[in-house]
Amino acid sequence: MKYWKNIIVSLLLILLLYACVEKRQLKETAKDKKISSQKQEITKPPVQETNNKVVHNYDNNPLLSFNGETIPLKEFNQDYQFYLSQNPDIKDSPETKRDFLNKYIKDNVIQQQAQSLKMDKDEIFKIRLRNVLRNLLVDYYCDVLKAQTEITEDELKNDYNSHIQEYTIPEMIKVSIITNNSLEAINEAKKSLNKGDDWAKVAEKFSIHPSKEKGGEINEYFKRGDKNKKFEDVAFSLKVSEISDIVQIDSVYYIIKVTGKKESVQKQFSEVRDDIRKKILDEKKKKTIDNLILNSQIEINESLLK
Repeated sequence: MKYWKNIIVSLLLILLLYACVEKRQLKETAKDKKISSQKQEITKPPVQETNNKVVHNYDNNPLLSFNGETIPLKEFNQDYQFYLSQNPDIKDSPETKRDFLNKYIKDNVIQQQAQSLKMDKDEIFKIRLRNVLRNLLVDYYCDVLKAQTEITEDELKNDYNSHIQEYTIPEMIKVSIITNNSLEAINEAKKSLNKGDDWAKVAEKFSIHPSKEKGGEINEYFKRGDKNKKFEDVAFSLKVSEISDIVQIDSVYYIIKVTGKKESVQKQFSEVRDDIRKKILDEKKKKTIDNLILNSQIEINESLLK
């Protein structure tokens, strides 16, 4: 009887021990699930519902981590978009983004190292930073000012009509010349031309101008106001291929031949609209800034400038 009693007690103890172990394992399993759930909540991006579609927002997830510092995806994307806006010739692509990321990492690591060396506390750095910040803020103010400035279509057209000469391409010509300081030599050149001799050969023989190597050709168009007035008056009165009489300007004698002509052309409003808008924007910006300075209380201690 005592034998069976001891067996029963042993079995009860084993069952009790097993129950304790099982309970502990259940607690640990529950704890692991809770920790895992918490980790998922931390790394799981916020969820937004848009038109019954689930959209994950990864903006606040860390994209980079170096030496204990992290940069979230949102900050990186903002910097990347700013980089693209400052470099319009560079197109957005996976390769561009990767190149930017590599430079971004390098720059941030250098910045972190510089700060660890307290370079941002140097007086020279503070001066440079102060000037850079001022210039950035001035540029940003001007950009915002332009963006907020309204210009009507009537303003653009009125400016176009009021400054029509500015939007007109004047008549232009190009010429070939024979020049000489000797009246006798220039007369001989003129006689040869009147007989029908080749212009280029006559120029090469009689002209003292460097252009004689090219048959007297001045290979560029010019408008009124670019040359001597007497020279222009004669040249612009000629037709293409027409040859002038002998013209004396100071102590030099000329024979002029017009080799090309471009008629005066008035640009259409549509061609210059953007240029007019930019001009008006700049004028309004200047006026605003001038008034800003005029209405500011500014005092200068002139004695300190001496």
